[in-house]
Amino acid sequence: TSSSSTSSSSSTKFDTFGVYGTAKQAGTALTYELARRVAAAPGGAGITVHACTPGMVNTNLSRFVGPLLQWLAAPLTWGLMKTSAQGAEAPLWLATSHAPEAAGATGGYFGTESSFKPGPVVALVSSEASRDLAVGAQLWDTCEAMHGPVTSPLL
Repeated sequence: TSSSSTSSSSSTKFDTFGVYGTAKQAGTALTYELARRVAAAPGGAGITVHACTPGMVNTNLSRFVGPLLQWLAAPLTWGLMKTSAQGAEAPLWLATSHAPEAAGATGGYFGTESSFKPGPVVALVSSEASRDLAVGAQLWDTCEAMHGPVTSPLL
């Protein structure tokens, strides 16, 4: 289910979880687009770019739901979600690993096999929308239109 709230000046409902999921997919699509652009750049050899999910980590994101839902979900939150340290394991492994799937490739998506339990970091498959080349390129173009072109000498 999704959490929604209604603004006092509008009847438009804001779908907190839907927007969160869309933002995560957009970030992954942009990471894939960056990986493609770096790989194609003249100085891009040897530079790796990957997306990574820490899984379900006990953070303060529940502040966006009502107090009743927070209270009801508290036992599940503490019992099922990863701690901050456990959530940091996958990104830290990916940033420091010399494993060929991490250091010898680019444009991957990594995390633990279970979103809820710590474990070895593995290659995962992200959503179809995040892997869509046209979506990544369009998001990149939109970001540049809003914030200016990327000024890296590499790109």
